Amino acid sequence: MAQLKYWNGSAWVDAVVGAQGPTGATGPTGVTGATGPTGPSGNLAVSQIASGSMPASTTLTISSLSSYDYLLFIAYDITNDISDSYDNFRINGNSGSNYIYNRNTWYNSGPNSYAPTAYSRWTTGSSNINFLNQNRRYNNSNNMFVWELRNCKSAGFTSFSGIAATQYYDTNVSGNQSQTGQIQGIYKVAEAVSSISMINGSGSNYNAGSYVLWGA
Repeated sequence: MAQLKYWNGSAWVDAVVGAQGPTGATGPTGVTGATGPTGPSGNLAVSQIASGSMPASTTLTISSLSSYDYLLFIAYDITNDISDSYDNFRINGNSGSNYIYNRNTWYNSGPNSYAPTAYSRWTTGSSNINFLNQNRRYNNSNNMFVWELRNCKSAGFTSFSGIAATQYYDTNVSGNQSQTGQIQGIYKVAEAVSSISMINGSGSNYNAGSYVLWGA
């Protein structure tokens, strides 16, 4: 590397590098970037929305639900005006072929050597949601329905799952029988859930039972 020299008036001599000058002042801090969207909460802030006794009619409907993204409905100790009865569930009162779900059903062994049975049913276009096999005898109140709905206020489909259990008097075996049903599926209409309904499929009025609904 060539040495820097300068003329001192009589001869060329090596230039001497001076000491490093002081560090300049720190420049101003740049603008802070935009804050990203808040991530989803790890826990649902679930609160009770409604509760009460089953109405003296064929249908229970709970409305004004469009602000909730998660719903949990429970009904229990239900009886009807007639013994041969079953229950349907609907979203937004929709009775079109818009419910796709699978149902697994189990029966216990009853008296008179009536064998236990189980079966699974897949439906791709039902007009309602049915937890249990139809034409079950709900003439005693040992029953419960649990229905959970997710993605309720999105433009996408609402998913649901649930379980139900009942004890009833079965005229086929002249004794008490029990049945458990489990479902999972989707409501294939891209709309917010504004109401849910529990409907007696045999057209008889409810005369006992309670319900409670939570949401988040």
